Order: sequence, then C-alpha cells, then structure tokens
Amino acid sequence: NLAEWGVLVDSERQTRQVLEEYWNPVWRQSYELVDAGKRDLDVDKVLKGCGVDRTGPPEQDMTDEQWEQVLLRKQAALHGGTERKLCVWLKSGEGADGFCSSDAYVRMRVVDGDGKTVSVPQESRVDWGGGKSPEWNQLFEFEGLVEPASYRLEMTVLDKETWLGFKGRVANWLGSEERLGSVTFDLCHL
Repeated sequence: NLAEWGVLVDSERQTRQVLEEYWNPVWRQSYELVDAGKRDLDVDKVLKGCGVDRTGPPEQDMTDEQWEQVLLRKQAALHGGTERKLCVWLKSGEGADGFCSSDAYVRMRVVDGDGKTVSVPQESRVDWGGGKSPEWNQLFEFEGLVEPASYRLEMTVLDKETWLGFKGRVANWLGSEERLGSVTFDLCHL
C-alpha cells in the first residue's frame, strides 16, 4: 500500500512504474538482499544500493522540471501541517490583458475583514520578458494567521518598468510599475 508512504497515484500505469522503478528495488536492497540476521534497514545503504542521490543538484542548476518537482514535494510535505499557515504555489499567468510585453511579478498579502495586513506581504520574482505567459513557479508561506477563515488573500499582478531599460536595485528604485490586474480569495472557501 503506497498510500501509507504518502504516495498517491490514480493511474494503474503510473502505479506500476512507481513499483518497478522505486518500490521493488528499495525492497530488494533493504530486505531481500540482506541476511535475515542483519535486516536493520540502513536508509543510506538502501538508497545508495538503488543508485538514488539524496542531495540532488543545487537549486541554481535545476531544470524547470526538477524545480517543479521540488515545489510539489514541498507542497505535499506541508499536508497535515499547522492550520495557521497559508501556502501559496504561484505557478504562472496566462493571457491577461496588458501581458503583451510585460515583465510581470505578483504582490501578495493576507488581510482581515477591515483590510489590515495580518502577515508579512510577499512578492514573486520578476519574470523578465515573460510577456503573455509569465512563469514564477514559487512557493510562498504566510504564517501566524490567528483566524485564517476570516482573512482574504489579495494578489496583484504588476509590470516592472525599469529605468532606461537597466535592471538591478537602483534601476528598480528609479523605475515604476504598472498594475496589470488583481484577484482576491476569501480563505474561508479554501
């Protein structure tokens, strides 16, 4: 039963692939290939025997697919976590008015019924040249939410206008921003 390990697959083909590529080799390394008197399950030896690299590549060397898998695993690891934390996975935007030649980023904040900010506001990175389909693929956490069901998440998409086409802190400070759109989510509906 893979569910007790946190693996949920709703496709017979995918389940078979997980069993063949991961589960069965791990079982062989940790149980079948070990003498009965020495079956104490050394995780590092098992994974090394299966050729699994637990460290993975540095974040700056990851492909988009690898980075997406890391974010998905982080999101899955938060399952059953604190009820006073909101996790937002900001993946991408698509086809909104004004996205034509934008360098879009998203500003987010959690507010109470009076519009007062209740957690540290956060911003995504700027997707320079993202145009009509900006991609951020970032995970954000808003912590310390005392009454989460009474709050709203406000997300505003902005276009970063640089000063004379330059990038960097000083150029960002001298530049401006254009509001491309916004959306609000009542957390009581999540």
